[in-house]
Amino acid sequence: MYTLLLGSVSTIFASYNMTQGVTPMSHRIYDIHMLMFYVCVIAGIATFGVMFYALLKHRKSLGVTPAQSKGHLALEIIWTVVPLLILLGLSYPAGKILMDMDEAKEAEVNILVTGLQWKWKYEYLDHGFSFYSNLSTPMAQRNGLEPKGEHYLLEVDEPVVVPIHTHVRFLFTSRDVNHSWWVPDFAVKVDCIPGYINEGWVYVEKPGTYRGQCTELCGMLHGFMPIVVEAKTQEDYQKWLAKRMDIVIQKEADRVLTKDEAMKKGQQVYQVHCQSCHQADGKGMPPAIPGMVGGKITTGPVSGHVDVLLNGIKGTGMQAFGEQLTNEEIAAVITYERNAWGNDKKAGELVQPKTIDQARGGAALAEPSQEVVKPKVDTSQWDSKTAMAVGKSVYDKNCQSCHQINGEGMPPMFPSLKGSKVVVGPVSQHIQLLLMGVKGTAMASFAWMSDEEIAGVITYKRNSWGNNEIKYGKDAGGLITPAEVKAMRGAK
Repeated sequence: MYTLLLGSVSTIFASYNMTQGVTPMSHRIYDIHMLMFYVCVIAGIATFGVMFYALLKHRKSLGVTPAQSKGHLALEIIWTVVPLLILLGLSYPAGKILMDMDEAKEAEVNILVTGLQWKWKYEYLDHGFSFYSNLSTPMAQRNGLEPKGEHYLLEVDEPVVVPIHTHVRFLFTSRDVNHSWWVPDFAVKVDCIPGYINEGWVYVEKPGTYRGQCTELCGMLHGFMPIVVEAKTQEDYQKWLAKRMDIVIQKEADRVLTKDEAMKKGQQVYQVHCQSCHQADGKGMPPAIPGMVGGKITTGPVSGHVDVLLNGIKGTGMQAFGEQLTNEEIAAVITYERNAWGNDKKAGELVQPKTIDQARGGAALAEPSQEVVKPKVDTSQWDSKTAMAVGKSVYDKNCQSCHQINGEGMPPMFPSLKGSKVVVGPVSQHIQLLLMGVKGTAMASFAWMSDEEIAGVITYKRNSWGNNEIKYGKDAGGLITPAEVKAMRGAK
């Protein structure tokens, strides 16, 4: 009975305490954590013990008369010096651990970790291959349509694999914003910063699967960026490595897919990379995220569809997947998109990996179909009606997903445009914001837009949601012309 009770207490204590981890460094951090905890417990017992003893022993109800004291020099010295000695005694092992955490080891495995919104890229520098690791929790679980799994939001399609009893060096960087790679069992938490390389290392002592997360607020899908590390024995690691190298070699081969194979694999790729934006039913979230059901890309020329997947679409949320996906994966997901949701009635092609390989090599399959169409406007007839029409079109496509259709945004990340200092302030500042963006925020530069588009969307913002009211001053409202934008563009 005593053993059972002790075991239950230990389990409860462990669930609230720091993890002991599976690396020598995590053990050392846990040990000094517990040492400091017990020092604090002893100091607390001693301090509160004296305090409660004094309160109970010398309370007024016992008839005790308070003594008059002007201080006690020896006592003052003791309770100043003793805590100082304790802190100095603890600072040495803590400092030693911090120094050892940054000590460069003779690494046998080197892995470059790159954070990007919202996934991880792992590059095995010693073997010349890389892959992306994406959240694999089904969308139905995220939307509350299915019960949450055991590892909800902590599971990926491709875990990073390391051998045990080996010094593994990780190099950390980022492609877009700040991220942070954190695995509690390894006692590793390193920031991934664009343009910088940070370093960390692990020496895993036993095989297993260890999970972590990005701990830097990196955008709206920050919570969907888990880390999964599989630690294998040397024998199993070498088997995994050999299999991975075979996959790398096979990527160069011309494989012919059947339609069933392409559809099955394409659906898997779509669920991992596309579904969070374009939805499981392909209807998207118009106008910010267009639907794929009967879309111009998914039912238009195959060449345009391939180009969009390989290169993305500048100035939109559609990123390039040319580096992230293999020829086979891109061919499969294009086949899936062109045959799902009734698109096969207009398209229905089976795209092969060889077609993607040709496109990567620059072969002209057909004219791209996703070019950004600039509004054809007669600037000599530029008036408020024209500007508002152009501006609303631009706002719906480029601004609405962040600032909302009613201009109220999602503060504090995406500020409201109603009565905003920029929107009702000097026009020159508003134009400059569109041309230059705001460094360190999600507000990107829109200099790629035409002068008419920028003039239109600024006019639209400054005359919508009550921003043109007199209470906002002389700068509010008004008609902004393409000539004003052109002048600012030349002066920036």
